[in-house]
This record gives sequence, structure tokens and C-alpha cells, in this order.
Amino acid sequence: MSAAAEQYAGMRFSVNIPNFGDFADARTVAAVAAAAEQAGWDGLFVWDHVVHDKNLRRGRAFGDPWMLLTAAALATSRIRLGTLVTPVARRRPQQLARQVATLDALSGGRVIFGTGLGGPIEDEFGSFGEPTDPVVLAERLDEGLDLLRRYWSGEPVNHHGRHYRVRDVTLLPASVQRPRPPVWVAGFWPNRPPMRRAARWDGAVPLFTSAGHGHAPPVDQVRDLVSYVRRHRDERHTGPFEIVLGGVSPADAAKAHDLIGPLIDAGATWWDERQLQSSDEIDRLAPVLRRIERAHRPSRTGPTGLLAAGICPPAPQEGRGNSRIRHAFTDGSAGRRAPRSGRDAQPARPSARPPDMTGPRPCTRVISTSRYLPKAYRSRRPVRVT
Repeated sequence: MSAAAEQYAGMRFSVNIPNFGDFADARTVAAVAAAAEQAGWDGLFVWDHVVHDKNLRRGRAFGDPWMLLTAAALATSRIRLGTLVTPVARRRPQQLARQVATLDALSGGRVIFGTGLGGPIEDEFGSFGEPTDPVVLAERLDEGLDLLRRYWSGEPVNHHGRHYRVRDVTLLPASVQRPRPPVWVAGFWPNRPPMRRAARWDGAVPLFTSAGHGHAPPVDQVRDLVSYVRRHRDERHTGPFEIVLGGVSPADAAKAHDLIGPLIDAGATWWDERQLQSSDEIDRLAPVLRRIERAHRPSRTGPTGLLAAGICPPAPQEGRGNSRIRHAFTDGSAGRRAPRSGRDAQPARPSARPPDMTGPRPCTRVISTSRYLPKAYRSRRPVRVT
């Protein structure tokens, strides 16, 4: 395996889309999810907004993120699914717990729960008479997260807090993932409180005041953030911790490696492929599909960097929504099928090579997303990538 492939081997790659415009339609989100899974991406994350910026998005259709992700779950069997991010303070924790647990069951334990304060505060909260004091919203976020953790356990909950009251409630079924779905916390760096909050959970999704949405962050700031979070990790938290960075990666393989490689070295574990928030195409399907398909080109690194080394990720499960993809190794060997997620099992991750291969081998993939694509976006024939 090449040095580049080894560097990317532990990295995960996701596609990020808003929940408005073209993506307000659950069928479109299902198409994106199916295409991303067939292309070898590791996750799909959807925004959770009601109106976003009212002046900027006026007249746009919005979709409920949990309904959109339900469609994505039905169209896939491997990729992780979640929101980036859900403002817990804007939700009723009991209803949110039920939605997440239901999706976790439907997807076979593939949900990642991304959360944060949310915004724009005046538009998303003030427009509906909700509190707009960031201190109050932060209190509701922390109290709500603790309630979600307890609800997902399937155990009886009694709670008398500053913002929420619960009397003898047990929500069943419990989440498929035990003890609960992973919780990633977003916030702006160098603000310290959101990252201290993230350190108490399973991952940090930092946004940077020096880099807008869609722009990769400075490497030195990433190092500072990773060091800060590690210092604030409690000894009781021994599980894996994710650092989720994102932006628009270059189409050129070498430039993409120059951008993402140093971020991996600085501690990033996920790259979330986004679009510039200022772009007129941020809520359009076509550019997202182009970016997903670009990962197949032999001149690109691909979502995991393995295709650049001529190595195929494992094929997805048979009998599920994405079974129309097939692998053909040059020696005739078959890729390993990803095991079905059990109650305590984590979804399968792409391996460096199938178990019956002694080294990297070139591969060909045939991709067809037409089963899930709306007619306007269907191609006449599958895309063959070698």
C-alpha cells in the first residue's frame, strides 16, 4: 500500500448537505445516500434547520431532517447517518430521543447524533418566541443531552432540572447502539466551552472563526484544538473520540492530499465534504452528485484514499438497498461482504484490502444510482470506473 493510502486508512469521509432546496425532498436525499454508499463514502450528514437565515432562504422548501434520514436509511445498508447539527435546546428531548432511537433501529445501528447550540439564533429561535440567550440555550443543551442519554438507555427516568421535568418515564425500545448512539458536539473555535462540552461525549465538530463553512481550517488551529480537547477528556471516557473537519476538497488528487493530509496528521479522523455556504448551488443536487462521483475517477484520491492505490473497499451487503454495485478484482477474487450490524456491533468500515488478497490489486467498480434518483437526474447507463 502506498504511503498516501496508509495515511488515509484510518480516516472516514462523509457528504454534507442542507435540509432545504433540492434536499427538502426525501427521495432526493435517498438518492444522495445511495450514490454515496455505492461510491465508498462513510457517512451522510444533514443540516437541521427550520428557517436558517430567513432573508437568505425565504421561499425555500425545508425538509424535516429525521424524515430525510429515514429515507436515506432505507436506501442504504452501510454508511453512517446523522445531523450536523441538531439544536437540542430547540427540541423536546423526549420526542427527539424517540426519533433518534427509531432511526437507529431502522438503520441497524448507524446513527451519529450531531448537536450544538444552533443558529442563527434570532431566526431559528426568536422567530418562534423561544429564548435567545446563549447561556440559557447552553444550559438547555447540556440538560437535554443528559436526558437523551438516559432515555436511550431504556431505563426509567426521573428528572427535576432547571429546564426539564420528567416523572417515571421509560422510553422503549432503547437505542440499538449500546450504551447509546455516538454524540458529536459542534461549536466555534477558539471558543472553549463548546469544546469542553464535546470532550464529555464522543466527538468534536469544530467550526473556525477564521474559516467559513466550506473552507478548510488552518492546521495550527486544528492542533491547538485537538490538544485542548485531549486535556479535557475525563479518564472515564476511554472510547474512541472523533475530530470532524470539513470543507471543499480540490478535484486534483495531489492538491486534495496536500489539503487533507496535514489535517489527518494534526488529529482529524473524519473529513466532511461540504460546499461553500456563500455558493448559489449549496442546496442543489447536481454539484453534490458530481462530487460524490468524482471519488471514482482514477486521478482522484477517492473518499478513503484507497482507490488511488488501486484498492477496492469491501462490497456492501447483498439483499439490501445498494446491492446493485459489484466489484471485479483482476485475479477474480471477490470482496468481503460487510457484516450486518448487530445490537452491539459497529457498522463495518472499509478495510485496506479483501482478506484473500496478499497485496493491493487494481479493481473495477460498476456504479448505478438510477434506482433511487429522480427521473430528472437519472443517467442512461451505469458509470464504469477503473
